[in-house]
Amino acid sequence: SLGDLRAAAAGLAARLDVTDDGVPRPVPAGSGPAAGLAALLLIAAEAAAAGTWSRLKVCGADDCRWAFYDRSPTRSGCWCSMAGCGTRAKSRAYRQRAAASR
Repeated sequence: SLGDLRAAAAGLAARLDVTDDGVPRPVPAGSGPAAGLAALLLIAAEAAAAGTWSRLKVCGADDCRWAFYDRSPTRSGCWCSMAGCGTRAKSRAYRQRAAASR
């Protein structure tokens, strides 16, 4: 829930780092699982600030559920990979339609 996410985020630490180009950016402080979660939340915050949050999606395949960045022009991507998850989903749908039409 949103409350659980807020509670988890409240205990995370971040610090500012400066890239080789001289650009300051937030990075997780420390190491371990807490730093990993902080890194994910910083990525989400950066995406929200950049307006790309809506392009971060979860693969629609029940047996995958990987996160991916939707690069489609219409922002309608469903699968992390058309070569893998998308092909399996389309093949499954085709077999179901073919079986129903018999």
